[in-house]
Amino acid sequence: MRPPIVVRALVVFAIILGALPPLARANRVGAFGGLNGSVASGGVSCVVCHGAMAGTGMVQILNVPAQYQLNTSYDLIVRVSDPVQVGAGFEISAEDAVGNHIGALILTDPVNTRVAPGLAGFVTHTATGVNNSVINWIALGHAAQYAVRWQAPPADMGPVTFYAAGNAINNNFLVTGDLIYLTNVTTMSPAVVPDDFDGDGDVDLADWTAMVGCLQGPGVMPTNGQCLVLDADQDDDIDLRDVAAFQRNFTGPG
Repeated sequence: MRPPIVVRALVVFAIILGALPPLARANRVGAFGGLNGSVASGGVSCVVCHGAMAGTGMVQILNVPAQYQLNTSYDLIVRVSDPVQVGAGFEISAEDAVGNHIGALILTDPVNTRVAPGLAGFVTHTATGVNNSVINWIALGHAAQYAVRWQAPPADMGPVTFYAAGNAINNNFLVTGDLIYLTNVTTMSPAVVPDDFDGDGDVDLADWTAMVGCLQGPGVMPTNGQCLVLDADQDDDIDLRDVAAFQRNFTGPG
């Protein structure tokens, strides 16, 4: 019988740690699979090697649909930004609630991204990707962007959560001085009723309460990834256009 996901993740992590010298060089060629804080990674992230999360930057997963369609491809962007750092790497996975990898992450930019070694189901950066992030950092607004395609599954697998870790680097080629950011965004099942935030099959005042809490205005990415089920126009914010769509979808309880 296969050991639980968390146990497997921790075993791989222990092997990784055992292979590192006391003052390790940064892993510029990409993170090992299972270091993005996801369920499949057992909650382990890049923080264990690069220090505590800090700073005023962020990592975002852009273009995640509020509700996925079967056998459909989605071109996602992992964006890592920080006002004081000079480049970035990343790791992403797509998982269900118990850590099974759902759908397929497909490389569309093999120059800058690669399949992560170690645990399967993770995509990370290449050394060239990090070097390019340093070159383009200022032009992208003190940020790096990595493209990856997600192929949705052929059957309804329920909600799918994308987990990403972003490592904003100071480019000293060591693990010191880097800043780690984590995020996750959930795309809802095709069977979900649009704007049904609580998943009870209707759009009622309970969902409206959630809408009020998620409403942050145009151009503001919700901090709660589940809010994206209310993003009717799929522009990664919850604004008055989404409120108008909610009103059209309102059914009342039952």
